[in-house]
Amino acid sequence: MAVQNSTVERPTLNDLSPADIAAHEAGSYVRRPAKVSQDSPTPPADPAARRRFVQQRQW
Repeated sequence: MAVQNSTVERPTLNDLSPADIAAHEAGSYVRRPAKVSQDSPTPPADPAARRRFVQQRQW
């Protein structure tokens, strides 16, 4: 049997210790800067290779 969200007691901000608040802020997705995992690939200069490159990626 699943627990309903309304029955789950969540701590209020007053119940959290300073360490809890710091941990929450450190793990907050809002404060995390976006990281680019990989730059966009550069198409080749050769026209035939460039056509294949673009066609493979369906650009």
